[in-house]
Amino acid sequence: MKAIVEGWRHECIPTSGTDPFMKRVDREGFVVLPPVAMTPDESELIGNAVFVNPDQPLMHYMKFEFFMQMLVAEQLHMRRLDTFDDDPVEGLYPEANKHELSSFDAAWLKQIGTSQDVSGLVASNKHQREESYIHCWFGGISESKAMWEKYGDKGRGVCLQTTAGKLEHSVKCSTDLLISVCGVTYRDEETAIPTAMSFLPFCRKRTKFKDENEFRLIAEVTPEALPLDADGYFVELEKTRQIPVSLEMLLETFVTGPNLGKSEIAKL
Repeated sequence: MKAIVEGWRHECIPTSGTDPFMKRVDREGFVVLPPVAMTPDESELIGNAVFVNPDQPLMHYMKFEFFMQMLVAEQLHMRRLDTFDDDPVEGLYPEANKHELSSFDAAWLKQIGTSQDVSGLVASNKHQREESYIHCWFGGISESKAMWEKYGDKGRGVCLQTTAGKLEHSVKCSTDLLISVCGVTYRDEETAIPTAMSFLPFCRKRTKFKDENEFRLIAEVTPEALPLDADGYFVELEKTRQIPVSLEMLLETFVTGPNLGKSEIAKL
């Protein structure tokens, strides 16, 4: 069953073929539903997830040795969403989603006359984040002392500078990955978010990280590319993945850290 809600296409599991809505789907193949109103919070989250200004300035702080490895390999180092020790809920739905519906979900589920399978939603979200990788960038044009300290090896690293459009277009195509760039929205655990777009949790972080103004490159492994063992069971994906990029297209410039040694600078 497919239904179009406010310009989105949703894949839904039919619960019955006897109600009027399902009869229309069976007869016409699709149903155009009335627009569903969104709260300002929902609008912000969805807007940041589906559209990033291609001219948005981005910065990425990294250790010097990682920078040199990137130059040689022409690859970005991405981490699986469930492997971030500083944020164990990275990529998960907020806790509130286990107990309540977002305003948007309540409205459109009522329209199609079905309910939400919460346990299935949580399980699917858990698996999906184990099959997705991210590379984190930070919005802005001014260097940040805090970012140098946390991510730039205490000022002994390198800061890459580019734009969202260049980042997305620099990634070399791979048939086993779905690539996107999103802006992160900061919401805590007590706020349920819409579930109509399954990757929305990847675009949310808790408000304690808000100062980072994060944007992220997301690489989701396609279902067809998930590895299976000899018995047909899914095999755990590697915790990191290298994504080929065109550095000529990606980099506008880079800045060396204020504490980077002269010997390292001489290698550039």
